[in-house]
Amino acid sequence: MTGSTEELVNDVLKYNLDGAFITDPIDHPKIIQEPLIEEELVLIIGASHPPIQTLKDLKRRTILIFRSGCTYRTKLEQWLREEGIFPLKKVEFGTIEGMLGCVKAGLGVALVSKSIATQLEKSEFITCYSVPEKYKHVTTIFIRRDDIPVSNALNKFLKATKECFKDLDMTNSL
Repeated sequence: MTGSTEELVNDVLKYNLDGAFITDPIDHPKIIQEPLIEEELVLIIGASHPPIQTLKDLKRRTILIFRSGCTYRTKLEQWLREEGIFPLKKVEFGTIEGMLGCVKAGLGVALVSKSIATQLEKSEFITCYSVPEKYKHVTTIFIRRDDIPVSNALNKFLKATKECFKDLDMTNSL
């Protein structure tokens, strides 16, 4: 199941999920966290769009974001708010595929992981822009409740997941 970080944490706490992948650490006494990978974030825009000259250009651009509770959305909104930029139009998505399709079609800008953006940039569908250091990094973490014993299957799953992350080119495994 997919969801925002907030939704996934709540589902783990309510025993609806045995564990979940979230972005960035949380502070909760009942949650055990296993950091897996740190990724760099970039701002992307469709290649057919005029280039972004300054951050103020985003006032006139549609911002493509995930639902409330998503770390990427929070970082993007905080960055823009701190710069005094309040975009006129925001469009929410439930999937990365939908968001990327709209970016490629030139419908707006989005904050995504550099590993995803690099593949699209090679195809010349998008243009990437750096993000200030304060908003540039996100850590993917596997969480679970502290009162559920770790099964052999979960240990194998986490080991396999860490191996998969090590094979990614544009990321740093933790």
